[in-house]
Amino acid sequence: MANQEHLALLQQGVEAWNDWRREHPGIRPDLAHAQLKNMYLSKINLRDASLQGAHLSHMSLVNADLMRADFSGATLHEVEFIESLMHRADFHQSDLSGVDLRHTELVYANLTQANLYLASLAGANLRGSDFTQANMEKADCDEANLRDARLDGARLVKASLLRTVLERASLREADLTAAHLRGAILNEAVLTGANFSRALLQGTNLGNVDLSQVKGLESVWHDGRSYVDIQTLLRSQGAIPDIFLRGVGASEKGIEYAQALKGTPFPAATCFLIYETDDQKFVQQLHANLQHAGVRCWLACVDHQEDEGMGYHESITNHDLWLDALNSHDKLLLVLSELTPKKWDDMGRRLLLRLQVAQRLNLQNFVILCLDQSQGAQMPDWKHCLDQSPWEAMDAPDWLKNQLKQRLDGIRVALQERSPLDFAGWKNPEVYQKAFNHLLDALRNSSLC
Repeated sequence: MANQEHLALLQQGVEAWNDWRREHPGIRPDLAHAQLKNMYLSKINLRDASLQGAHLSHMSLVNADLMRADFSGATLHEVEFIESLMHRADFHQSDLSGVDLRHTELVYANLTQANLYLASLAGANLRGSDFTQANMEKADCDEANLRDARLDGARLVKASLLRTVLERASLREADLTAAHLRGAILNEAVLTGANFSRALLQGTNLGNVDLSQVKGLESVWHDGRSYVDIQTLLRSQGAIPDIFLRGVGASEKGIEYAQALKGTPFPAATCFLIYETDDQKFVQQLHANLQHAGVRCWLACVDHQEDEGMGYHESITNHDLWLDALNSHDKLLLVLSELTPKKWDDMGRRLLLRLQVAQRLNLQNFVILCLDQSQGAQMPDWKHCLDQSPWEAMDAPDWLKNQLKQRLDGIRVALQERSPLDFAGWKNPEVYQKAFNHLLDALRNSSLC
């Protein structure tokens, strides 16, 4: 139940409440299961507050600070959240039907199994938020940013997604029946099992996606051309209905090319080499050999300020920019000069944490290349390198920390069952070639170690 003193303070109004919050920054407000209907709380500071199971219908929380607030299981019918700051807020199983979330900052929030029927999310920043199994029927998501969001199993029937950014979003088994997708950006989205029956497309960007397992493409409504690129044709292995390709504006020659790809496996493995500058000589050799063998790979150096391309274009490299280019099918090759707990802490654990937060980790595509000259990849304290990642130090709500902990514990167990690839002694051509052949077979067969 709610703390009665906190409730009494809230009844005194926003100004008195915010003054109290400034004077007592270490206190987490407890308003769980409170009855707070029809209140006007514009610009209130409810950061980190507990509002689990609270009844907040028809309230105004415009321009409020709701970062990391816990609204799980709360009833929030037609609440106004316009322009509120809501990073990492928890709305798990909450009822948000008819709410106004326009232009809110709702980044990396938890909206799993939430009810967003008829909600307005137009122009909201929802990057990285989790809408797994949420009900978003008839929701207005026009021009919202859903980049990297997770919408697996979400119900988006008749939702409006006009010019919505869904780049790299996960929409596995999502129901987009009769959804409005004019101008939507779905580049690199995961669409396995998604239902596009009677969806409306015009100017929709479907670059570098696999459409082979998307349902209802034959019944899509096309109000104009949309965009499908060569990567989409390759990844879909030609398994795209001709009627859909004609609808997006593909030429007959393009349709013939797509048909010729049927049954053809995706032609080349792709990977990122993650390394430090001390190992650059090895990485350059490996990069050249992989490219020559038909494996497309890119470099991701983690400890220097600029690379040749960035320097030429007078730009500074952001060390995490390569994460934006990473697809779920890309392999990650982590190069470690030595396999010690310190080295793993400096690169391995932190890398896994960043990948996990950015929702870019596919453990089946992760492999360690060890260059340790003294003990090789089977050094006895390998298991000590797989201690828990430093997730507890993150500035994140408890629900996200717990989620990360569970996933990272699973990663640790899985990696214990997989030995790193031994490139120790790589300067010896025979040793290098043997290890390289092993890596190449694993990349081509998608069976990494």
